Amino acid sequence: MAYDRSKQRVRNLYRLLLRVYPKQYRERFAEQMEQTFDDLLREREDSHEETYGLIFWIFLETFVGGMRENMTILKLEQKVIVRIALTTVLVLMIPAIAMQFSDEVDWNLADFVVGGSLIFGAGLTYSWLVGKTTGRARRAKIGGAVAAGLLLVWVQLAVGIF
Repeated sequence: MAYDRSKQRVRNLYRLLLRVYPKQYRERFAEQMEQTFDDLLREREDSHEETYGLIFWIFLETFVGGMRENMTILKLEQKVIVRIALTTVLVLMIPAIAMQFSDEVDWNLADFVVGGSLIFGAGLTYSWLVGKTTGRARRAKIGGAVAAGLLLVWVQLAVGIF
């Protein structure tokens, strides 16, 4: 009886450890991973071998694998943020270059900070919303809505129409 409780505790701990993995990974592979874990434990028990070393090794490997998957996702998110930042800089280069050739464009540091914040924020908003949806039509609608919101705020700050 106590042996069955300890086996169940180990299985529950393994299920808890699987939470280290990102949600989409868990949804896809957790059941198979639990089944493999149970099969390996059963094999060890049937051959009357010690299971503690195996449990430790599997727990360690599962933890490291979960961290790797999280790092992969973070790298992808970092790439998106870098793209948004580069796009922001490229857009802000337009008034910066125009200031060199025309007296009609007169931006100060605050204008660049506010403009950069708006563009970067719109990019992050679009990226976040698109990550929660599928389909080209929906992504286009989200892009249009974010662009319209950005343009509305930009025009209001620039000229004060509304």
